[in-house]
Amino acid sequence: MTDTSNRVGTPDPSATEVNHELDRLTDELVEAHSPRFDHPTVQRHVRETYAELEAGATIRTHLIALTSHAVREKLAKLLD
Repeated sequence: MTDTSNRVGTPDPSATEVNHELDRLTDELVEAHSPRFDHPTVQRHVRETYAELEAGATIRTHLIALTSHAVREKLAKLLD
């Protein structure tokens, strides 16, 4: 486990906050892309993308925004 006691700045979001934001992002993208993509499809892309980004992240503060951008790009490519 990483010692975070010396960190300065914004703390990493909690698991509850992350899940809430990922659910909110999923709902937003489903609404924007309905009926082309259903909820389970969008949710899978959101969760998988977040997990991929989180695996390589040293700072987690902006992962939701990065996930949003990456998933929007993935969905746009699927529509082409």
